[in-house]
Amino acid sequence: MKTKDMIKLTFKILIAVLILAGALFAYNQYSDSDITLNGITGKTIAELPETIDDAKEGIENLNDGINEGIDKMNDVNDALNGDDAEIKADEEDELSLTEKLKNTLDDALGIVSTNEQLESILELRTESIKQNTIGLAKKISELESVLGDSKEANVRKNWENILGCVYIACQDKDYISLIDSVALTKKNDKNVAIHSLIETYEFWNSNNVVYFSESLTQTDELIEKLDQEEISVMWQDIVDCNAKCQNFEEQIILTIKEINLLA
Repeated sequence: MKTKDMIKLTFKILIAVLILAGALFAYNQYSDSDITLNGITGKTIAELPETIDDAKEGIENLNDGINEGIDKMNDVNDALNGDDAEIKADEEDELSLTEKLKNTLDDALGIVSTNEQLESILELRTESIKQNTIGLAKKISELESVLGDSKEANVRKNWENILGCVYIACQDKDYISLIDSVALTKKNDKNVAIHSLIETYEFWNSNNVVYFSESLTQTDELIEKLDQEEISVMWQDIVDCNAKCQNFEEQIILTIKEINLLA
């Protein structure tokens, strides 16, 4: 085994150990707890030990630390890989071992993925269009605990904008802004493509020809990389429309939905 491969393997094992240790920590903190919720507030009863809040904070800090560790791990991998011709092309589309373990830990801690968040936002839009009051209430309640409490100020801001119009009628650009802010919270192939698509949409018909051209080129490359015929056709329809169709935003949102549905 090459020295380079041994170093990469060592880093992966180290990250795996840290993540598994975090999972065990979370399990030990909550396995013996019987949490009772009080009404719609989601607050615990007064008798609940204060250590639960400390444990939650500890888990959040652990998750942040894992994110930072994964970023550093990826930086090391990039530095070690360089232009190594032995790396297979199909490996570029696969999640790294650390990312897979991170997703497993997120599931164990009940962390809602960006994929699920985007799906819920699109479902909220559907309920709003149908003026389904009960359906809207359920979706708002579901998303509030995630988006309303987000650490990202831009996510909270765009969520507040939606709350101000959702029972009447939000514009599609409001949903697109919220989707973009959520997609930016986690970098993966789908979210990168979604963000690039939205960036191109925002530059369309702008006076900045250079930025629009660069963004359009990048989005076209990312859509091609997804290698999904249906999405490619939808993207071509958007390009052909050239922001002159009445349903331009609808086309953008439907394309986002298809990208988000990819495995």
